[in-house]
Amino acid sequence: LSSSSSSLQDAFEVLAECYEFNQMEGRCLAFRRAASVLKSLPRVLSSLEDTHHLPCLGDHAKAIIDLRHPPSTLMEDLLADFMPEHSEDFKVAPELLQHGRAFDVQKVLSDERYQTLKLFTSVFGVGPKTAEKWYRTGLRAFEHILADRSIHLNHMQQNGFLHYEDISRAVSKAEARALTKVIDEVVHAITPDAIVALTGGFRRGKEFGHDVDIIFTTLEVGKEENLLLDVIKSLENQVRTCYYDDEGNRPLVLRRSSSHCPPLQFLLETILVEQAYPHMLGDVTCCVGDDYRELGVLLYCDYQAATFDTAKLPAHSFEAMDHFAKCFLILRLEASQVEGGLNSGEEDSRGWRAVRVDLVSPPMNRYAFALLGWTGSRQFERDMRRFARKERRMLLDNHGLFDKNKV
Repeated sequence: LSSSSSSLQDAFEVLAECYEFNQMEGRCLAFRRAASVLKSLPRVLSSLEDTHHLPCLGDHAKAIIDLRHPPSTLMEDLLADFMPEHSEDFKVAPELLQHGRAFDVQKVLSDERYQTLKLFTSVFGVGPKTAEKWYRTGLRAFEHILADRSIHLNHMQQNGFLHYEDISRAVSKAEARALTKVIDEVVHAITPDAIVALTGGFRRGKEFGHDVDIIFTTLEVGKEENLLLDVIKSLENQVRTCYYDDEGNRPLVLRRSSSHCPPLQFLLETILVEQAYPHMLGDVTCCVGDDYRELGVLLYCDYQAATFDTAKLPAHSFEAMDHFAKCFLILRLEASQVEGGLNSGEEDSRGWRAVRVDLVSPPMNRYAFALLGWTGSRQFERDMRRFARKERRMLLDNHGLFDKNKV
């Protein structure tokens, strides 16, 4: 094989995403696991024999890699599930392996449904089910969604669209560290004995990520109970976001003029403004340029109170979200706060960007397990839980490690 493991990994991830859109969890996880295995390889695959000793490569994954056994059955299944209109003319071309591609994924990548669901799910607050619902009603673009008066976006989705340009762009390690510093200062101003840690991909050494995950607690168990709410309140008090009319007494809508904003983003903001403030139509003044009043740090907040109950531990079935207090934020990050500057577009002259930040606050006696869980990766966490269950007869999750023989 002259194809590299990275190209095979890309192919597996496309398949995994296809199955995720179709809510076929088993196959989705199988291909994500196979992609993770290939990602971890220290060198390029040079022969089929190189894959024989690799774990977690199922028959479907090996069939894709194997030149001698084209995965026609797999592709027929995929196409029947995902894009049946192309199932007859889709042909697997094994010889493409010799040119650095596992199979012709272009049919998948160019499929309208795949493209549309991928676009819609890129919006903060929009999952596969919502994306599928919008697709089935004939919607194909953001403009269609926002112009459809029958669609009522929730607060998270509104902010997902409003800050789409920023939060769909990768977050750099320097930006993550700057935001961690902001949270660290707020937390320690509330309680000096706090512990604050940057988690997620950045803790694993990645240079870029899609958001920033931060975990914090206090040394004394129980003292952390209201800490997250106090942090949110402190962020809220760091100047609210608003724009006033010429008289200085009428709150108007915060938005940029079209000359300082990409056309699509300006359209999104304009339609959202009309939906959110219908009583002000005709009176709304579009601010010229970026002439905002002072802008706050906190742009969006979704707080979820703790539902942690030791009496219900351990959970015998895995739950995707733990029961600690947490919140999903969008924060404003200034260029002056980031060493080396923001990871922004060349034409972006605002001097700030919006970044997604997730905060979680477990008690100290659960901190180590929460830190492990929030550090990831998702596949590593799955394999850790599986190893604990199969090899050690124990249950592992974000709340603790439990002996199955004693629960």
